[in-house]
Amino acid sequence: MEMIKSRTLIVSLSISAESTIKSSDELETRFDDLSRGLDALEYSGYKNGKSDELKRKRETLLAERDALLERIRFSDPHWRAMTNPVPFDFHKINGILSAREQTALSLFYTAKTITAVLIKEGKSSADSVEIPSDVNFRLNDYVSNLQSANPTPLFYDLSTGLGIGAKHLIPEELLKQALQSKGLNIVPHGLLHLVPWAGLIFRGRRLFEYCPVGLLPNLACVPSLETNFSTKPEAALVGAPDYSELPNIPPLPNAEKEISDIEQLYLSESKIISSVLSNEKATEAGFWKLLRHGDMNSLVLHIVCHGTFEQDEPMNSGLLLSDSKVDAAEISSSRLRYDEVTLSACSSGWRPTKVKDVELLGDDILGLPGDFLEAGISSVLVSIPRADDRAAYRFMVLYHQNRLSGKSPLAAFQETQKAMLFDQECKPFTWIGFTIYGFQ
Repeated sequence: MEMIKSRTLIVSLSISAESTIKSSDELETRFDDLSRGLDALEYSGYKNGKSDELKRKRETLLAERDALLERIRFSDPHWRAMTNPVPFDFHKINGILSAREQTALSLFYTAKTITAVLIKEGKSSADSVEIPSDVNFRLNDYVSNLQSANPTPLFYDLSTGLGIGAKHLIPEELLKQALQSKGLNIVPHGLLHLVPWAGLIFRGRRLFEYCPVGLLPNLACVPSLETNFSTKPEAALVGAPDYSELPNIPPLPNAEKEISDIEQLYLSESKIISSVLSNEKATEAGFWKLLRHGDMNSLVLHIVCHGTFEQDEPMNSGLLLSDSKVDAAEISSSRLRYDEVTLSACSSGWRPTKVKDVELLGDDILGLPGDFLEAGISSVLVSIPRADDRAAYRFMVLYHQNRLSGKSPLAAFQETQKAMLFDQECKPFTWIGFTIYGFQ
């Protein structure tokens, strides 16, 4: 099961930043030129409307950039290791989990069954659960709804909206054991990457009410992602972009308030590392300058903006700033100096199950979560579905309050979820899709 999961990411994380050989300036310059060209075409569409000619030009540039990205990656001899499996050190991973009193559930999905392997207290056990046809139908309906132009938000809460509980997807006895820990790490497979795991209901309670629940792209990533996060991180803030010149991008009514309130939280602790990039200052140039800020550790980057997901071009999924888009391909090609990223943006956790009608037989987490991890981030908080503007504001402010109170990202995530259950103005379906990747 482990050998099918996130192979590209494992290889990337196994290559130290110091040993990576830099690609040629010519290749990188061409990559930047193509990215700027793609941004110009996309923002022209937001401003003047999309056309067939614009679409054709964009497809041409995307194909050229994809080919160039492969050249850049494989110009580094370390990437030739992609043809060999990264060793899976079960005993080391077991030891790390046991030391933190955490458990892990690795899942393998087919249309008829889900096979689960539980790792707990130095031992592993396996079982499977059969998926009734009606449950599988509803699960696929959930996935289709995430991609719909006019989605039904109630369905984002898989348990109450579509009647799928944790017991339908995980063997009950394994799940019961897994939840008796200080943290549950779920390693999904296939369309299970899109499930809001922490919010599923089991025996009348959400999973996060039992213990913190996070996601891992692969168990083999545990040694690379293991991080002792600061109890008082410093923050950099980007967001509430100025979309006034882009009539085809709707406004975000609570974005500016979200940035302002989170800024005040960190200012009260003298933990802001730079001026906030908001409104017209939320530009791509400002974004990259901020992300390459100094050599400091224990940094958290918070971004609030519109996010886009590209079904057929997941590496072009990205974050819409005032003047251009920062996409997954650009992020994966960088080395970032932050420990954690929180994305208050729609569909930032989206992972396609097929690309251009080709079923994905591998299991890499494509798009923003995987690419931020590949760039060196240890914890990534994202939203799988479209984010509700008001709920995202309330969720994120609470999350950062909990981080500054001394909790790790995963513990802060759980405390935020528990508090939001009592928020009368924001029903669970408006925030249940927030998910956190990493190992803490």
